[in-house]
Amino acid sequence: GSVLDTIKSWMIFQEKIREIRPNIVILNCDLPELYGAITPMRAKLIAVEHVNYPWRNREFLGRFIRLILNIRGTKWVAVSDHLGIWPSDYCPNKVIFNPISEIDNSESRSAAPIKRLVFIGRLTFQKNPDLIIQVANSVQLPVLALGDGEDRLRLFELARELKVNFSAPGFSTYPWREISDGDLLVIPSRYEGDGLVVIEALQRNIPFILSDIPEFRRFGLPSLNYASGVDEFAEAIIAHQQSTASFQVNSGIAESILSVRKIEFIGNDWGRFIVELLDCPEK
Repeated sequence: GSVLDTIKSWMIFQEKIREIRPNIVILNCDLPELYGAITPMRAKLIAVEHVNYPWRNREFLGRFIRLILNIRGTKWVAVSDHLGIWPSDYCPNKVIFNPISEIDNSESRSAAPIKRLVFIGRLTFQKNPDLIIQVANSVQLPVLALGDGEDRLRLFELARELKVNFSAPGFSTYPWREISDGDLLVIPSRYEGDGLVVIEALQRNIPFILSDIPEFRRFGLPSLNYASGVDEFAEAIIAHQQSTASFQVNSGIAESILSVRKIEFIGNDWGRFIVELLDCPEK
């Protein structure tokens, strides 16, 4: 929203802090960090690092806010062991993965030919949705983009320019319900924090191909699931267009990745960290 919206929200935030009088406040992402830094409170602060490049469009402000947070003794949690704390890239106080909710069972999917490319996520520079439209142009397939963001209108313009059948209905509460046999999920991120779309796709046995970046390489997936640039994505899709099953990940590999993200494990990690912080005397 506008600057006025931000100020109004901050005032509500301050009111809630006075009302609740929390012992711990956990700050997730840029705007909560701003509120946490400039709101007087006695609570101990935890900030969560979700991505490599926070405050990307407001770097100077971000450096200032994080300086204040560090002066206030904020503890830092990273959602992945490859993340350092920006801007100095120092080690977090704790690494705690994002949890995933249990699902009844992983869906069985037919080995149908690839009929459509699907994108799930924010329509922003980081997630690089332009690439899927360019790939679709090369392989002559339609695109479904589930999500919203600042690049939405520009993506429609790019799709019209390249004559790609592009559908972007906006934010979806249950995006995985939109996936059908014959769909191939394309995850073209320029950089990532944890990569929750990858995790949830593995959990649901959904075929996918993703950008060959270090953040995704840490999953240790088969080489076919990685591609760099439009040409590599297009070549892999054309070579295996007769069967989406080529891009499904072996259940053993998937389970080894998913096992550390069970809610009870992550909840216990957070619980222990919070108890330790509450037991730690003020300096």
